[in-house]
Amino acid sequence: SEFSFIVSDDIGCTVIRSGTVECECLFSSAGEFTQATDTLNACIGENIEVIYDDSNEVLDPNDTRTFIIHDGDSNAIGNTLLVFSDISSGISFDPILNEDVVYWLTAVIANEDDNGIADLNDVCLSAASGIGIRFRSSPTASLSGSAAICAGEEAIFEIDLEGNGPWTVNVDLQGNPFAEYITDLSPLIVQTSQEGEYVVSSISDQYCNGVANGAVQVDIQALPSASISQGGEFCEGSGEGPLVEFTGDGPWELNYTVNGILDSIVIGNTPDVIPVFSGGTYSLVSVSDSNCDNDASGSVQVDMIPAPQAILTAGNPVCVGDSVPILIEFINGNFWSYSLSFDGSNSDTLTNSTGSTIIHASTSGSIELLYLENESCGAYEFPNTEIEIYELPSIEYSLSGDSICSGELVELTIESQGNIGLVEVELLINSDLQFISVSSEQWTASFFPEEDFNLTIGPVQDQITGCVDTTLIQFNVEVTEYPEVNPLDDHIVCSLDSTLLSTMAEEGVVYQWYAGGELLPSDNSSVSLSLENLTNESIEVDVLLVADRIGCITQELSHFIVDPLPEVLFSYNPQPVSAVNPVINLINLSAGSNTYLWTLDGDTLSNDISPSWLLEPDNPDEYIICLEATSSKAGCKNTFCMEVEILGDLSVYIPNSFSPNGDGLNDEFGPEILNADLRFYTFDIYDRGGSKVFSTNDVNEWWNGTEMNLGRESRSGLYNYVIVTRDKFRRDSKIFRGSITLIR
Repeated sequence: SEFSFIVSDDIGCTVIRSGTVECECLFSSAGEFTQATDTLNACIGENIEVIYDDSNEVLDPNDTRTFIIHDGDSNAIGNTLLVFSDISSGISFDPILNEDVVYWLTAVIANEDDNGIADLNDVCLSAASGIGIRFRSSPTASLSGSAAICAGEEAIFEIDLEGNGPWTVNVDLQGNPFAEYITDLSPLIVQTSQEGEYVVSSISDQYCNGVANGAVQVDIQALPSASISQGGEFCEGSGEGPLVEFTGDGPWELNYTVNGILDSIVIGNTPDVIPVFSGGTYSLVSVSDSNCDNDASGSVQVDMIPAPQAILTAGNPVCVGDSVPILIEFINGNFWSYSLSFDGSNSDTLTNSTGSTIIHASTSGSIELLYLENESCGAYEFPNTEIEIYELPSIEYSLSGDSICSGELVELTIESQGNIGLVEVELLINSDLQFISVSSEQWTASFFPEEDFNLTIGPVQDQITGCVDTTLIQFNVEVTEYPEVNPLDDHIVCSLDSTLLSTMAEEGVVYQWYAGGELLPSDNSSVSLSLENLTNESIEVDVLLVADRIGCITQELSHFIVDPLPEVLFSYNPQPVSAVNPVINLINLSAGSNTYLWTLDGDTLSNDISPSWLLEPDNPDEYIICLEATSSKAGCKNTFCMEVEILGDLSVYIPNSFSPNGDGLNDEFGPEILNADLRFYTFDIYDRGGSKVFSTNDVNEWWNGTEMNLGRESRSGLYNYVIVTRDKFRRDSKIFRGSITLIR
């Protein structure tokens, strides 16, 4: 607000003072929460009702009231989590808050900020004492599964509880109240012997009511029972016996005694029998099905008739080709019927009344009794025995080759096969007989034959059983001689020189020649060899002869030193060479040589290094000039040739006057031309006014002083001519212009 005042002293001086003063923080408090408790609680889903008194507050127009929820305490504001401008309808749970945690609700008054709420940084901020608020989590109860109990037993199931115990849990059975439990332990254990569906109808803890879900089904199973009947006389092991009947869900495990000795059996069907293996009193003790156990009672008397039996005994082993006796002895009875199986082959039904019999077998294998009965019962046990026939010894053998080159290795390997141990083998090589002992470990012999030889293996005897295999194995080994070749000399040659190499020829031998690893185009015993060296140094080339007789190969190697040819090159001047002065200067550009021979069209001209020649003047022609150079290192020669053309000069003679008066002297005007290409030739004459008076393309036609040589005489005077032609050798065009005086 503004102010102004006047001050005067006693002598009449006056001073006026004025200005503006601002008053801060006009309000005195932010109200108060009037609940008697320090903390207000509510379950999630409920509102916290707050009583707030602001009757003593005075706000100016710039002030506003805001309620904040924070994590500080009653006197200090912590981190702001939620902001409200009005709490008259209560406060509900917000996911930003944690369940079961105390937060603080504080009312603040301050100047309004840009968001329309109290500015928490305002120096005039006033805050009420905070009150605690807490949202309690709702308890839950869940159960699931099923239980099956036998009559008289109790089912036990669990209820999982969450929340703030202790809990009050109400359980219903088939929709009706079953029990109420108060517990602070989770899970809650429920025991019951009643059948039906159990559900949790309600759940609450010390603060809130909760939600329950799930159900448990309890089923009561009936106890199984067993009864026994129909005792009497039964054959041993026949599968027959007293009858038992069951109730319940099979299969059943039945415990019973025979003359007081406990035994048991599992039976899958009802009714069924207990197979008899001994006589006496059969009494039931207990029975179990797939669900429950129960006691059982009842007994019957059983008489057992002994079953027939047989004993099979085989004789000592023999070798293949012999037979083994098998003794069969019969017990219990006076007359027996039976059948046998030997390695899967079944016999017909046989009979015996003497108590024993003998049969024979000639191969290894198992013999088994398939069927046996006497005059009263059938057998339930069927014995078998093994028949052992010793196998003849067997060997595995191999020969590394039956066609070899002379002196090459032939390797023979022998080893015994199967379960046979040590064997003795007869080995006949040509006429040399040997006896060798061979086991399962490989026996090896090496041979280096120079000629054909025969090999016989066998007989073979097992050193343990004495059994002998008389089979003979024969090999015929063919030996081929290596071809013979002549030794090849080493050579020093010039590049591209021709050298003949040869060896003696043998029938049935294929020859191949190689130079530097490359196959040469020759399959004969000789070859003409020309080796090229494109380098400046000598090179070494290996020449290989391969002689092949049916895979038996002889090789011979020769070393060639191939010297390079000298580098030959020349040029000449002048270029071109004129036939007027046909002097040619030869410039030797060769390298690697010290001896030279110059020829002209095959004729020797000089041995100089760079000679000069005078050819026949005025004789245009083409010449072949060759330079042969001999290397200073190995005497290798090389030649370079060049075609040189001697060109004639184009010359034209033109007189400066003529007199066409018929006296036979200078009656015509024309040029005399040498060394012109007359396929390209024109000759034109013009008068002084520029009119053409003569024209021709024929070098032999001259002007006779008449217009176009047609008879009208041209006047005496000065005329201009133009001659156009082409140099015969240089192929360039030439133009000749001038004047001619016609005199009459």
